[in-house]
Amino acid sequence: MAYREDDSLSEQDLQCSCCFELMVEPTTLNCGHSFCRFCLARWWHASRHCTCPECRQPWSGFPKVNIVLRKTIKILFPKEVAERQRNQETSPDYRSVISRFDALDIKPTQRSPSSHDHEVQFGQHQQMGFSFSKIIFIVFSILGIAMFTYQVLSLFMGQKDPLVRKSVLRWSREDVAKWLGSLGDWAEGYDDRFQAAGIDGNLLLSLSEYDLEDPPLSIAVSYHRRALIKELETLKTLGVKPPTDLWEYKAAYPVRAMLLLWGLREFPRLTVVYTFFFYHQEVFQPLLYYTIETETEESLYEVTLPSEEYLRFVLRLLLVPYYLIGKFTLKWLFLNYWVGGVVLIYCILMTLVECSKLKWLLMFGGWRELPTLCARITTTAFMNGLFQLVLWQFLPTFICDIAFYWMLFLAPYSAWHCFKARLAEGEGDSNPTRDFLLWLWRKAKMKFQHLRIQRRF
Repeated sequence: MAYREDDSLSEQDLQCSCCFELMVEPTTLNCGHSFCRFCLARWWHASRHCTCPECRQPWSGFPKVNIVLRKTIKILFPKEVAERQRNQETSPDYRSVISRFDALDIKPTQRSPSSHDHEVQFGQHQQMGFSFSKIIFIVFSILGIAMFTYQVLSLFMGQKDPLVRKSVLRWSREDVAKWLGSLGDWAEGYDDRFQAAGIDGNLLLSLSEYDLEDPPLSIAVSYHRRALIKELETLKTLGVKPPTDLWEYKAAYPVRAMLLLWGLREFPRLTVVYTFFFYHQEVFQPLLYYTIETETEESLYEVTLPSEEYLRFVLRLLLVPYYLIGKFTLKWLFLNYWVGGVVLIYCILMTLVECSKLKWLLMFGGWRELPTLCARITTTAFMNGLFQLVLWQFLPTFICDIAFYWMLFLAPYSAWHCFKARLAEGEGDSNPTRDFLLWLWRKAKMKFQHLRIQRRF
């Protein structure tokens, strides 16, 4: 049948009422309105209601693609619809939203006739997958509260002025003994000698290598004396004890610790670049030194690394930044197994998420959006970082501590949600890695449900 010029369809007649652009995979509802399938899936995903986005009339059954309308659009506007489809498929949430929407298309024998039943089924599906996440949330919340309570009680039960914030000149004999005990196993036994000799902070800074060798200190091992002199030089330079673990660093620089924790968790690449320029010696250099592959006997601040190590570090920072953080954590795991374990779980999950994004970057044309994406991420990180820098300066220490432990111990919970979302995005593709991980997840879930049933009986 030939159309007259006045009766021909225009692009405006075939526009989606949600995005106001040419419809892609047009899906027609019971009320007669048609939308892009992706737009309809987004509407359902955001509202959780099976209603028309335009007239709000509930739809029953499962919306199907209008084949006649799709064919008409492809014949009239082939180039435009192809470009629109490419733009939709490169959207970060395209696969996850479409896969969840298509999951509503269950077998006819199980399909309920009303939209209310669809919502009930969706709620039941969410409830089944929520139990494990809820357990993780509760466990890490309890862990964070316990660690916070411990830190609060330690202020009343132990010393209220940590050595990292207390001037060496105000150190007592007990403080000197505690400082010696923190140097390592090689200094074991020396704290009793210093305490018996009445060495306080003032006398500590005046000691020489000859004083360490002579009675009453009588340190016979020459390299122990040299190590002590080196530590004393550090104390004279800083005026306080340098932090040696996360808690001491937080006590010495509370605002900086909050910013670094937030930055390494949300924007690891930009945060490492930031530390290169502003905290090079105390943060960036240790991160570089403890993640290199070359074994060296030189000290942290005296080592000269080959150019290959810098290149390897930059590539890992760009591709898998959480791998670097996890590797650094492994080096210091002995200091605090609980905190190290939490950080390692977060790094493993986020590394898997980052690796899954490489497929979008390399195979689905994501590299075309890199300049825009980098600009948006940089702007977001800068604005949020500036806001938090001002915020933590004025909030009470008690509130800052709660936020610090919350961000630290609930990090694996947020990483787990990111990981599940990335798995759901590629349900329609053939991916051996994803299939293996999904198989492990199903096995673990079945085992967990089996244990629950056994406990009931």
